[in-house]
Amino acid sequence: MQRSKALAESSVKTKEDFISNMSHELRTPLGAVLGFNDLLGKTILTTEQQEYVSAINSSGESLLMIINDILDLSKLDAGKLQVENEIFSLPEFMRSIEVMFAIQAKNKNLNFSVNTDSAINFNVRGDVMRLMQILINLTGNAIKFTEEGSVVVLCKVQNETATAATIEFVIKDTGIGVATHQHEMIFERFTQADNKITRKYGGTGLGLAITKDLVELLGSKLEIHSEEGAGATFSFCLNFEKANAEIQIANVESEISAVDHNDKNILVVEDNLLNQKLTSIILSNNGYHYSIASNGQEAIDILKNKTFDLILMDIQMPVLDGCQATGIIRKEMHLQIPIVALTAHAMAGELEKCRQHGLNDYLSKPFSEKELIRKMNYWLTDHMAISSRITDLSFLRKQTRDNEVVIKEMATTFVHQIPEDILKIKKSIAAGDFHKIFDGLHAFRNSIGLFGFPISITELLLEMENNANAGKALGTIKDNFLLIEEACNKAVLEMQAEIKSKS
Repeated sequence: MQRSKALAESSVKTKEDFISNMSHELRTPLGAVLGFNDLLGKTILTTEQQEYVSAINSSGESLLMIINDILDLSKLDAGKLQVENEIFSLPEFMRSIEVMFAIQAKNKNLNFSVNTDSAINFNVRGDVMRLMQILINLTGNAIKFTEEGSVVVLCKVQNETATAATIEFVIKDTGIGVATHQHEMIFERFTQADNKITRKYGGTGLGLAITKDLVELLGSKLEIHSEEGAGATFSFCLNFEKANAEIQIANVESEISAVDHNDKNILVVEDNLLNQKLTSIILSNNGYHYSIASNGQEAIDILKNKTFDLILMDIQMPVLDGCQATGIIRKEMHLQIPIVALTAHAMAGELEKCRQHGLNDYLSKPFSEKELIRKMNYWLTDHMAISSRITDLSFLRKQTRDNEVVIKEMATTFVHQIPEDILKIKKSIAAGDFHKIFDGLHAFRNSIGLFGFPISITELLLEMENNANAGKALGTIKDNFLLIEEACNKAVLEMQAEIKSKS
């Protein structure tokens, strides 16, 4: 028994190491492919060449999603997928799901709706990121496997006390359905109900397996009610602790100004030649001075003779890896230069190990030019300058796991929806209808909350909501909404630029 136990533990460790190393080996070249493709897309190309660039990017993003799914399974098996506990608003969360899939459903001429129980007028504490992943998988599948009819997502109270609530989530479609005898099979890894489905719709067969495991990780069970050809209904219930604290909408990174690059020196520590080239092009294009080290020991030697403002550090390198080099920089050289890992590792243990050696932050490969510059700007400023930019997609990227397709769809919805919402609210203000003003402002605040608006704007909207709810200060509401409109007009321009950059 002892030998069997030791063998089993050794097998798990071997599997974990293999997945971790494969993550690095797959993400490193994929990062170079997507990075150079992004740079290529910014050059002068013919229409045909732009189509090729878009195809490469789309294929690369699909491959990255598959890699992320495999890593999630590995983390679940190793027990390293941690449950977070943060305060969030369920109505705002469900609104984000609606915005996320609205265009995708519209393109298939489906009736799509997200309905949240009006009794949910409280904040909750839970793992918003895992819940987002679950609903993205289930809603995405519902739309994917529905050719006509409707997809409905429901969020409703099952039980409630003064301090807690049990919330049921239901995703119902009129799609192809699942035969009764295949209900268990569809939750198995790398399996779909029918080979014909794989050929027609694609997919790895990992989505539902991961979703089932995530639901169980959150203490629930994923139920299915379906018949072949008659649509499908997936449901699960989660227990939440009620939270009275205010939700912090602002993101630190959204309040950072552009950096004066002329006097900033960056040390890039990277052993992969393609990634060295990619990073150096990005830094050159953005006006940074930089030096390159091919491993941790070279970085140590360079730091003995030259001063830098920021270090971009790979983790897995020959001679001296990123964690070892960071430890020496902190403990032996006593340097407090900000160190950001540009790492292809996605396993939680690797990142935590590096943090223990003194790492400040990390950015997972593959990353975009904008993501790298935004991260660098953060660590090269005093963190106090206020940005002139209105939107920040950091929160949205986190919730969608950097799904560029979904982000582009949401940005497109934002560009079309916000001007219409502004017009409706202005009409309600002109009519002096406080009830419609309140409803409009509340929905409006939920919509922009996903796009990283500065906290000053969200607080102003909340103040206006409170005044409208109390039926007072119509003149103040009118004056303040002019400021909101101005900010939103700029935000729309920013999202249009974001969409153009992804086209």
